[in-house]
Amino acid sequence: MTSIIYCILGLVLIFFKSPKNEVYSPNRKSKWLLAAGMWMTSINIWIWLATFNGLWTLENEWVASFDTILFYLIGICFTFSFGSLIDYTYISRQRCKITAIKFGATAFIALIAMTDALAAYRQILLIVALLGVIELCAKHIIFFHRSYLQCNELLANYFSSDKKSNVRWLNISHWLFYILLAFGVVSITSGAVINWLLQFYIVAVYIYITVNFIKYASEYETLRLATTEEMIAVMDKTLSNNLSHEERKKKEKEEKAEGEEVTATSRTKKPYKEDFRDILRPRIAVWVKAKAYTHEQFTLEELASSLYTNKTYLPIYIHQGRI
Repeated sequence: MTSIIYCILGLVLIFFKSPKNEVYSPNRKSKWLLAAGMWMTSINIWIWLATFNGLWTLENEWVASFDTILFYLIGICFTFSFGSLIDYTYISRQRCKITAIKFGATAFIALIAMTDALAAYRQILLIVALLGVIELCAKHIIFFHRSYLQCNELLANYFSSDKKSNVRWLNISHWLFYILLAFGVVSITSGAVINWLLQFYIVAVYIYITVNFIKYASEYETLRLATTEEMIAVMDKTLSNNLSHEERKKKEKEEKAEGEEVTATSRTKKPYKEDFRDILRPRIAVWVKAKAYTHEQFTLEELASSLYTNKTYLPIYIHQGRI
């Protein structure tokens, strides 16, 4: 029954339509990875039913071997998904290559542990294979924690209203998943009660992830562009602070001489500015059509909030003719 629920939740994610623009590309990858992780969990149940007759009281060391391999695959799906949602550059060719090599090594150790020739070292080899799963999770915990704190700081600086709740679900899901994996490792050598509790927990976690992924999908573009803009501002400020007095004065003279043309053709900001301008224009059109400017005590902060930016950035866009 639970395996069917995992399949259904994966299908719900797949059939949920995300915008097909370039900004949503990491979001679409994350959606497929989450669905794949849920389907692998379902496959794990079906393998257990077909191979071990669905008896949690039946001890078999092949269970530990298969579970270790599947835990690693499920871990890859979820860590890559969460990583891509918090940092759209997370999934890279190099990271995929390194992860594939580590998975191959882990799977190889888990399988050779079951050979008769290495029966005396079976437990040690299975523990070594399990350490591969732990290493995957530990590295991702460090990365995710750092990225999550940075994302919260950028959103707090950018928006006048609290937008951190839109990424808080990611942090909660992240920890719920690691509890799930730890629970899964314990269940390998546990009886029926622990395994049934694990299945109910997995269902609850997967429902939570599915609902929140869909709920906050509409905010993904705004949050990604906001964090990108704020990151560019921080990088520019850091670069400026690292310049000597003479270099800073020279840079100011060059910027003044080039004027608006330099701003329009800036190679570091143009791709983002153009994207954000295209986003602001339709939002302003909706805002004007609704005649929101006729509301009593209309303020610039209200307009900024309606456009998902803040009153510090909005005048800059207006002054520079970007909207």
